Amino acid sequence: GRFNIDAFKHKAFYNPLMGRIEMHLSSRENQIIAVGDEVVNFNEAETIHTESSYKYTVEEFSGLAQVAGFELVTVWTDADDLFSLHYYQVNQ
Repeated sequence: GRFNIDAFKHKAFYNPLMGRIEMHLSSRENQIIAVGDEVVNFNEAETIHTESSYKYTVEEFSGLAQVAGFELVTVWTDADDLFSLHYYQVNQ
């Protein structure tokens, strides 16, 4: 497609209902974008959702891993429990 990247701005926010950080490109103005033979109209402040970064508690992630056949060996966290590193092994 052809478009002016300066006509968009990056917008990121936490969506608590979905438990994720969302990245969007927000149109700075009304504009028309050509993508191949398609034409897309954007209104000012209209967004393109470009990425979702899901956030899980240690317990939520461990549950997902267990369903996938992994067993928790250990978890390391920062002092505030905001970030974690998990070590799993395949259930035998």
